[in-house]
Amino acid sequence: MGWWQFLFLAAGQDAIATASQMNIHAHNAASVDSYNCFMARDSGRAFGRKVRAMRVMDADAADLSAPMETIFREEEQKGDSPL
Repeated sequence: MGWWQFLFLAAGQDAIATASQMNIHAHNAASVDSYNCFMARDSGRAFGRKVRAMRVMDADAADLSAPMETIFREEEQKGDSPL
């Protein structure tokens, strides 16, 4: 009846390769070089966009089809100011 959809974010490893070993689609994985408070903020925003696109029927179709890596990089570019 229900199904699970996983998003995978990894620091210091190839997230796409690791995700594929767990049967997580490459579009749902992203890598970061290091993890700090800014990465936490950016990843939270990226995850929020992707989950919203997956859950809401009229959500942004671009976020639904975009790779998680792309969404994360977009949020990273926006995140110039501190928390």
